[in-house]
Amino acid sequence: MGGGLEDDERDIPLAVKYETSSIWRPLQQLLGVNRTGAAIAVSLVEAHNLDRWVSYSRSRTFYDSRDCHPLLTYRRTITAVDHFDGNGLIEHFRQRPGVRGMQSCMRAGPALIEAVQGVLEVHPPLPLDLPRLGLVMRDADGKAISIPRTREVSRMSRKVAEINEGLISVDARQAAGPCLAAPVSRIFNLDLHRGGRFYTHGASWQNIKRELRKSVQINGEPVVELDYSTLHPALLYAEAGAPLPGDCYTIVGWARPLVKFAFLVLLNARNVHSARQKIAHSEEMGWPSIHEQVALQRASLLIAEIKARHPAISKAFHSDAGARLMRRDSEIAEHVLLTLNSKGIVALPMHDSFLVPVSKRWDLEEAMMEAAYRFGLREIQVGLVG
Repeated sequence: MGGGLEDDERDIPLAVKYETSSIWRPLQQLLGVNRTGAAIAVSLVEAHNLDRWVSYSRSRTFYDSRDCHPLLTYRRTITAVDHFDGNGLIEHFRQRPGVRGMQSCMRAGPALIEAVQGVLEVHPPLPLDLPRLGLVMRDADGKAISIPRTREVSRMSRKVAEINEGLISVDARQAAGPCLAAPVSRIFNLDLHRGGRFYTHGASWQNIKRELRKSVQINGEPVVELDYSTLHPALLYAEAGAPLPGDCYTIVGWARPLVKFAFLVLLNARNVHSARQKIAHSEEMGWPSIHEQVALQRASLLIAEIKARHPAISKAFHSDAGARLMRRDSEIAEHVLLTLNSKGIVALPMHDSFLVPVSKRWDLEEAMMEAAYRFGLREIQVGLVG
């Protein structure tokens, strides 16, 4: 994964996960909300069940894309959120206008939770709402932009729809816990050659802590999670036509988690200065208990040692290669998911790892190795996520 927060550490982006028309009227009577308010209320309560905030934008331009969900237009979203805020139904952090990289966020309050849970308890389970296109394009500021309708886009959209048909057919949850099933969309950055990973709509298995994913069940059966070891380094070495040098994240004298973090930061950074800053000011480096000058010196030394250890791929460092590599790993994930779908097996994707029922472990491993070979990765290994 890229050098940033893991998905299970982030706020959950506001999305419409369910078809909520069956509960519009009772929620309107209880909370005074419209259709958009009902959808947002359900999203907030689900996020609360996972101890998560929900992030959203208050910028009008954020909602300009024709591919946005019709319930989540600028006017409808802001009106609903301000209604919740004005009536004390949410905790609300409203970001200052013009601050880049940070959105506003909110969390359900007790009265909102009680109202929504009361309605859901006396109504049939809500059906999941399938995305119309299944593809999202974002600009440099994270704003959704329209995707040109091409033959390639139609092909990718059909494959996402096939994957979603499988995902909505299973019951995924922690034992006696909230529903974790959700449809996915592929999210691209700037163009179709960058990004493309599968992200869920709303609260899901992607939003729970790594250690808690072991407790997920699919149709009542415990899961196993397998991942590719050093996927992005393996992709780069395959491109260079060079053999993998053992564990790419091991350098004598440095902790492996720090080397891994620094390696991935280098792949995603646009220049060496920003990479050094991010590595120095990371928890893996020991920040903030370490003196800044010492942290920067150690970051510079580590960068030099990583480059010396990986001369065959050193040109990829601080070149913004991460988004291009995510495009490749998303193609691998697509192949794994569709291969399993063809066998009637549903896997829950976590980018370079997948969750399946324990009884389907060997089917998953076979599909992952077949996909790796298909994309030229002859030396990569598949293993259990610890």
